[in-house]
Formats: sequence, C-alpha cells, structure tokens
Amino acid sequence: MRFLERAIKALGYHRRPYLAGVLVSALFTIISMVLLTATRLNQVTQTGFKMRLQQFDTTAVKSATKLITSVQTAYTNVTAQYLNWWWVSIAMLALVTFGFAIYLAKKRQQETNAYLLIGKNAGDIISQYLLENLVVFVVGFGLAWLVLVCFTQVLDQHLIKLNATLLEQQLNGQVSASDFTKLTKQLFAHRITDFSQDSLVIPHRGGPRLDTVVLCGFSTTFLGGLGALVIPQTVVYAFSVWRSRRRLRLP
Repeated sequence: MRFLERAIKALGYHRRPYLAGVLVSALFTIISMVLLTATRLNQVTQTGFKMRLQQFDTTAVKSATKLITSVQTAYTNVTAQYLNWWWVSIAMLALVTFGFAIYLAKKRQQETNAYLLIGKNAGDIISQYLLENLVVFVVGFGLAWLVLVCFTQVLDQHLIKLNATLLEQQLNGQVSASDFTKLTKQLFAHRITDFSQDSLVIPHRGGPRLDTVVLCGFSTTFLGGLGALVIPQTVVYAFSVWRSRRRLRLP
C-alpha cells in the first residue's frame, strides 16, 4: 500500500512534468491510431478494388493487367508508407521518453538517495517510477481515445482524402494519366457495372460513403506506446539508481 501511496504523491508533487507527459502520450495515441486506422482503411479499399474487378470478364481483366498491377502496387506502397510513419512515431516517443526520464532522474536525485538510505532496493525504486509514468500514459491514452471517438466523422473525411491523395501520388509514379484513361476505357468498354471509372480504384469517390471509418489499432497503440515508455525509462532509472548507490557507497 505504501508503494502506491508514494507513487500517487509523486504524481502530485511532480505534476508539471507529468502533465507534459499526459500531453505527449495523448499526441502519440492520436497519431498512432490515426495511422493504423488509415492503414486498415487502405487495406479495405484494396479489397473493394479486387471485388469490383470480379464484375469484368477474364478477357477485359487481362487487357488491363498493367493498370491492375499498378493499382495493386500503389495500395501496397501506401500501406507501407503508413506503417513507416507509425514506426517513426514510436521512435519519436521513445526518444522523448528517454529525455523525459533523464530530466526526472536528475530532478529526483535526492529522492532516490533517500529511498536507498532507508533500505529500498533498486527494483522497488524503479518500479515506482515506472508505475507513475504508466499512470500518466494511461490517462493520456484515455483522453486521446475520447477525442478520437468524438471526432470520428471528421477523421473519416480527412482519412478518405489523405488515402486518395497518396494513392494518386503512387499511381502517377506507376502509370501515366493517358495510359490510365486508355486502360480504364478498355476495361469498361460495352460493360455495365454499378460503379464508374472514377470510382474503380476508390469506390466512394463517385458518391457518398454509407459507413464511416472504424477506429483501429487500440491494442497495438497501447502496447507500442508502453514499450516505447518502459524500455527507455528502465534504462535511465536503472543507471540513475546504480550511480546513486556508488556515490553513497552502498553495497
């Protein structure tokens, strides 16, 4: 019980840096869940593209092999782009966390020394510091999730536009505009479908969406953020306690 009491009191005593930690955690959560949701949206859109191709006969599909390959490659590249951005967000969180831990370790040097002098072992001290930061991360995570839930429709519109823009950029590098028009005309020649040439690659481009995006990456964001939080801070606090023990000449 005293372990929890110390952690709770420390949260109040160091409230300013921990408030900054809440904001950083919330920002990471928003970025991570947006990127993972965008990744899922892109994968769903790619699946929809494959299903729309099934409405064409084999001959038509073969005549547009270059177009289909280009579109599939574009979808794959966009997914990779989202995931690369996600890993960058993890790396940035770990870097910020590392610096944050160094700052707090220096600020709490006397506190660490006091714990060691009264007989607390390194594991207890490090666990307390990690628990405090875990509470901060959970609070920031929860706040960010509430914000995302409240603005899901706005997020949906922005992700649709972002996904379409990235796909167009990738397609421009794969096939020229003239070739794209020529191949789509070939594909649609004398064929009736429930979608147009404009909505072949992106289904909702030709009209409004009936559903909205579903937030994804809840557990992935939490576990990824937790790893980026725990690993750097464990290293910093372990070194801080070890150095304090040497200065105090404790066994």
